[in-house]
Amino acid sequence: MIGRSAASPELARHVETATREVKPWVEPAARIGHGAKGLVFVLTGLLVAAARLGIGGDVDGPAAAFAAVGRAPLGAVMLATIGIGLLYYALWEVCRAIADPERDARGKVLPRLEWLITGVMFGFLSTPALRAAFHRAAARGDDVARTWASRALVDIPHGAVILALVGTLIVVAGVILIRRGWRADFGRAIDLTGFVPASWAVIYAIARFGLVSRGVVMCTIGLFVLIAAWTHDAGDVIGLEGALRAPSAPWLMAVVAIGLASYGLYELLIAWRGRFYID
Repeated sequence: MIGRSAASPELARHVETATREVKPWVEPAARIGHGAKGLVFVLTGLLVAAARLGIGGDVDGPAAAFAAVGRAPLGAVMLATIGIGLLYYALWEVCRAIADPERDARGKVLPRLEWLITGVMFGFLSTPALRAAFHRAAARGDDVARTWASRALVDIPHGAVILALVGTLIVVAGVILIRRGWRADFGRAIDLTGFVPASWAVIYAIARFGLVSRGVVMCTIGLFVLIAAWTHDAGDVIGLEGALRAPSAPWLMAVVAIGLASYGLYELLIAWRGRFYID
């Protein structure tokens, strides 16, 4: 009985995979994008954690991590590859928001909004990677976020309301990530065939820790956007750097940064062994 019950979900997954068509041009693009995204989070998380623990340079976010990679041998090639991959990923998320090719939204609006926000965020994130590849200084995420918030408050009618809406959406996206990390069945997202069963618990733990950590960071960013909308002060807005820079709690920030590195490992697993259900 135990063998049959354990085999049934795996058999169902194989049947589900076999009955869906994966368009040949979509899956490679998605894998490239997830791989680039994973590299960014692994690099950023590890370098930020080292900085917070006092064993590395002053790295507080992706822009500083890109600058550090650019100084390494073949750094420009690596950064150009990451930048192009991030653009692929951004286009994939926008495609999901518009067409829902995997039928994951199931008529719900919130998942589409999450994908759209993610696509826009990673589209912007590709810019500092590409600029660093050509040895050009890139704006920090905090500065970009504050510039955008300032324009929204000054140039757009009811800009504070729009800013509050954006902050709310970011918080909701963060909560969705936390919930997904806590409850998701990663066997549907990752093909674990051939992995030693004992390793599944490790993979699940890394994925859960990573998703929850990224969700916490997104909620933090969204809350500061809401504060800026309430105070009408764009200076209150933070990006990823601000969310990872808390002078009074370096150990806590190191744990969060390691969580982001875990999220990067999860994304690399998706790029390598992810299941894509494209209609």
